[in-house]
Amino acid sequence: MQFDIEAFLNQMKTTGMFHVSTNIETDKLLTQCSDIIQDTESKFVRLWNQPEAGDQRAFIDHDLISGSEEVWQMLDHACSVYMGEKSQVAVNMYNRVEVATGSIGSGGGWHRDSFQKQIKVFIYLNDVCEDNGPLAYVQRSHTNLDKIRYYLSGDSAKRSRFSRRHDLTKFERNATKFVGKAGSILIADTSGRHAGLPVLRGTRIALTQYRYPVTQVSAMRQRFLEQ
Repeated sequence: MQFDIEAFLNQMKTTGMFHVSTNIETDKLLTQCSDIIQDTESKFVRLWNQPEAGDQRAFIDHDLISGSEEVWQMLDHACSVYMGEKSQVAVNMYNRVEVATGSIGSGGGWHRDSFQKQIKVFIYLNDVCEDNGPLAYVQRSHTNLDKIRYYLSGDSAKRSRFSRRHDLTKFERNATKFVGKAGSILIADTSGRHAGLPVLRGTRIALTQYRYPVTQVSAMRQRFLEQ
């Protein structure tokens, strides 16, 4: 598949996010993930549920996900170039989010994953609109200036998370909501401010790639898959 690496790098540097159009076979991915998580005894899968958020997750060893090799190779290359070193998927997170009263959304609301450059790939496995829990991302919030500016706005217990109502209202107002058909892919620097918005109706199903430098992949895979 064709991929403009220069356009990707320019947009990632400027905004922190990049939308990729692919013909990835989401039906096959859905079937694979559904089959994989049935094996609750597997040491290569860890289930995690948060009923109050309507959030069901399964962390899956990347080696269990087959097919779509051209897409995976393209993502490996793009993410490695952006990070400035070779990076790979440590684990995939299969995520199903449904309506839940009082939920602040998938991922526990507005947050940064890190204060250092970090990258994730979000793959929608069903159609996602503004009502069924899209990922919201504040463009340009991955910059060092933004991290310094909003450091004291973060919760005192963990500066990478935000809970003040004034901030949350402003973040959502200024955020780009990533909506798209099944198969839509978003590459994002998750050191920027982002959130999985609450599902108002329907369901949102996605596969998220947790990517790290190759020197960290083994340790991070073990961490996420520990029972």
